[in-house]
Amino acid sequence: MERSCSRVMYCFLGLLVFCLGFCANALATPETLYREGVPEIRGPKSTALKQLPDFTPLARTVSGAIVNISVEGKGEDETTGELAPFPFNNSPEIPSRSTGSGFLISPDGYIATSNHVVDKASRIIVRILNDKNEYTATLIGKDPKTDVALLKIDAGRSLPFTYLGDSDEVEVGEWVIAIGNQFELGQTLTLGIVSAKARRVPSTGGSPYDVY
Repeated sequence: MERSCSRVMYCFLGLLVFCLGFCANALATPETLYREGVPEIRGPKSTALKQLPDFTPLARTVSGAIVNISVEGKGEDETTGELAPFPFNNSPEIPSRSTGSGFLISPDGYIATSNHVVDKASRIIVRILNDKNEYTATLIGKDPKTDVALLKIDAGRSLPFTYLGDSDEVEVGEWVIAIGNQFELGQTLTLGIVSAKARRVPSTGGSPYDVY
């Protein structure tokens, strides 16, 4: 009788241990699978992060050539209708102000920017990174069809600049960065890849050069 009770007790303890082990394994399985399926990233020197290109040196080199452009000009009051203060399209020109970005392409102060940034400008002010001075720029030339404009400032010193690239050498899938300082909030850098080339984009202005 005692042996029968002992056997029952041992069977019960064995079954209890099995159940506890099964439950522990079931609770640990999701975490184990998660850890096995996701690569561990311990810091900037991990293998996963090393596979991505580091744009820090490029950003540090190019950032000095990026400028902020403030434009003062005149525009027309676009208010229309019965409540317009100047009916019959006789609205006077009113002062306007806008901002944009550009980049130095030579040490003597030539700046490339967009035509729409400086179009109808009566005064152009340029600010350079880490430079407290403001420079009045001269409009050298502009082309509305390609939306390109060339400015010139006289800083009295050699300025940091960047080189113009060759778009024919660009391949789809290559990394690209864009740096700007449009709203006087400091420079902003964004990252992406070349998604397409020679893509025609419909233009509201009817420009024949809207091909990207």
